[in-house]
Amino acid sequence: MRQLEDLLQDSENMESQDFVQQPPLSSWSQRQKEVQQCWQQARPQNLDSLLSAENIVQMTCNHCHVKEAVIRCGECMPSEWFCAECDGSVHKHHTLHNRQTIMDGFFKYIPPTESVTLCDTGKYSICEQDCFLPTALPQRICSCDTADAAVSVGRSIILVCINGRYDLHVPVLTCKHCNQKWAPEVSDFVKSGYWPATMQAQTLFHQDLFHSFEAMKTAAPGMSRQAFTAMLDQRTKQYGRTGKVNADAFQRSFLQFVYCNYEENQLIGKEPLVCPACSPEMVAVSVDGNRKLYRFQKTNQSEEPGFFNGVFLARDSEVSSFVEEVRGTVKSTAGKAMCGDTQWNAARETSKRANKLDEEGVEIAVCRHVYTFFSKV
Repeated sequence: MRQLEDLLQDSENMESQDFVQQPPLSSWSQRQKEVQQCWQQARPQNLDSLLSAENIVQMTCNHCHVKEAVIRCGECMPSEWFCAECDGSVHKHHTLHNRQTIMDGFFKYIPPTESVTLCDTGKYSICEQDCFLPTALPQRICSCDTADAAVSVGRSIILVCINGRYDLHVPVLTCKHCNQKWAPEVSDFVKSGYWPATMQAQTLFHQDLFHSFEAMKTAAPGMSRQAFTAMLDQRTKQYGRTGKVNADAFQRSFLQFVYCNYEENQLIGKEPLVCPACSPEMVAVSVDGNRKLYRFQKTNQSEEPGFFNGVFLARDSEVSSFVEEVRGTVKSTAGKAMCGDTQWNAARETSKRANKLDEEGVEIAVCRHVYTFFSKV
């Protein structure tokens, strides 16, 4: 009976405590609160882990297992530690890897054009070296029976990828029997996954870089090419390299790449503007009714045809005939918008107020499914 009385008393105390407690949080709020508490509790441990990762320890080369490691390459993990000799032999074929030295007692990124050598004094030093552009090589460069060719350093070339800018050299193959030479051309660069910035191919952009820029423009259409190339400059500096990425050259090369891909899709019968919601006639209406290109008339630039003539912007002849039809049918009344004289300030073509806004865009209203394609251009 005493045990039963104690249990009943405990039950009454618990009911009274539940009555004065705050109402329980929702499941989502409770999960968010628990996640935040877990991060707060783990913050000191995470800070210690971050600091300990910068600690320099004496390591042996993971490849020869004999000499002292002086280079760490995170992209070669789990065998990321290299001695000076193994680093030269392995990264000769992996030029774009981002390597770090531990010579001065801390991790420091070095460009692929630098290597670590052991001096006669027993100390390590940084030396310059020539690096080849990673490109596909032909099996034969001449009609000789043997495919024995020597590789030498060719002209300098700039490669820009998602990790920034690299200053490299093109490889030149020379047959040891007939002295026939071979050097990569624009077609070879395209086969290797690059795209020329100019027809002289002094600068190359990685095609994967264009795909990344296209995906980012789709997710964030307001991002400019200057912001994207500034990010590439920061990546270049972060990994111990130097040099800038030309934003204008990037834009021109990207447009040519997109246009060539469009022509390729046309040849294979792939339609870029296919909307499952409003096919076969996709809905895309220009809101302001003009292309805001009157600023180019003040310059001496030659008028060049558009890359996608008639694809998503109607041709001039079609627009002119449509406007004449509307003006001949609809009577103009005061207060209603006309082309170039709209009451909407953002779409007015003849604005008297000076501003620094970009007036080269087009205000359009499209189906949400078609928006993905329009945001890429």
